[in-house]
Amino acid sequence: MRNLKTMLLPALLLLSPLTWAHTVNVTVTLKWIEPLQTENKQGDELYISVLSEDVKQHKDSLQRIPEAPLHWLSRYAQKLQNVKLWQGSILEGDEKKISLQLTEANNPPFEPDEDLGSIDLSLQNKAGELYLAVLKPTHTAHHLVMHYDQVDETLSLAKSNYRIMLSIENLSIEPNVIRRSR
Repeated sequence: MRNLKTMLLPALLLLSPLTWAHTVNVTVTLKWIEPLQTENKQGDELYISVLSEDVKQHKDSLQRIPEAPLHWLSRYAQKLQNVKLWQGSILEGDEKKISLQLTEANNPPFEPDEDLGSIDLSLQNKAGELYLAVLKPTHTAHHLVMHYDQVDETLSLAKSNYRIMLSIENLSIEPNVIRRSR
């Protein structure tokens, strides 16, 4: 009887309707930022707003980097390297939309912050493979270069002009076993 159970267990596992799903862990990093032209002679005060949207679950999150009331001075922008902007897991078949908005901080409410431009990314997990699409950047983007894991773009508005390099890193793929319902 015990031998029968030992032989039937592997057969049942092979016949059960299982699928393998993969979770992709992704990090979006600001590799560097270069001010080509600033709005003010003294330089600009910068921050990045990160809006992430889970398309299937209809969940949004918004964060500001660095957190308010802090900002970066454009004259020291060359020192900004490898700043993690977003990190998350994407389940198989899911899509995350990430909007990165470069903003010049002013003195609200008298002088509202100015949007210098944004980059919209679509990250999709298709069968454990990470697919990246750069959606139409807002404002005037003079330059956009995509490598397999990097986005290089120039953002400008009025008198400001900034070149930024982003890195999209696929940290690992974790297999998960999911049972299909019949």
